[in-house]
Amino acid sequence: MFYQDPKSAFRILGVFYVERARRDIFAHDRRHAALSYRITGSSVFEDAEGKKEARDGAVTYIPAGCDYHHLNREHERILILHLEQCGEEKKTLQVLPNAGVAEPLFCQLLSAWEAGGEGAYPRCMSILYSIFALLCERQPQESAPPPSVIAPGVTALRENFRNPDLSVKRLADLCFVSEVYFRRIFHAHFGCSPLQMLLELRFDHATRLLSSGYYTPKQVAALSGFSDVKYFRTAYKKRFGRTPSDVINHHK
Repeated sequence: MFYQDPKSAFRILGVFYVERARRDIFAHDRRHAALSYRITGSSVFEDAEGKKEARDGAVTYIPAGCDYHHLNREHERILILHLEQCGEEKKTLQVLPNAGVAEPLFCQLLSAWEAGGEGAYPRCMSILYSIFALLCERQPQESAPPPSVIAPGVTALRENFRNPDLSVKRLADLCFVSEVYFRRIFHAHFGCSPLQMLLELRFDHATRLLSSGYYTPKQVAALSGFSDVKYFRTAYKKRFGRTPSDVINHHK
């Protein structure tokens, strides 16, 4: 991934919040790289390697000089960074799905950039590399398919995380293995427990709903698999350092 190359370094040129309607463009020989977080909306990018779709919660990286076709299917809301990259650079467009956990850092970066003032640029660069570190931590979860013995449970986890009654025991039962064995194989592959991944999926989904501005914290809790809105508020504040209401107010 672009953020893992020790020979590369980045410089921030600008940070923007953008809303735009459906569009169809062909881009050629861009002078700067772009890193974006998609709050809402769906786009299809096509470069020399083929088509890549970016949906809600995806991070997209477009290197300088990359020729691509961008089809925006619907109204989209995105946070965009324009970057200058120094060092070796591949001209490959990259899309990282399910990166909603990075949204608070993108929002912090926008706020720090717009606030300006003494020390603003170092703070922004610090947040940028925190984003890279977070993406790096999460990427192994998407790098290889899970062992076949736990695959049914992993699929059920990803597809049914909104169900408040979903349990690790239920996931293990789907694989016809014990709960202890399921947890052990799961952790060995993903580097986290099933419960940790379940919470991350719920938090990612909740953040996207909160950012849309269409739901109350109580509604978001229910739609994201949290049966107790008080627990949701407390857990969200502990995880991200701000309340669900803070996220809603930020996007008004």
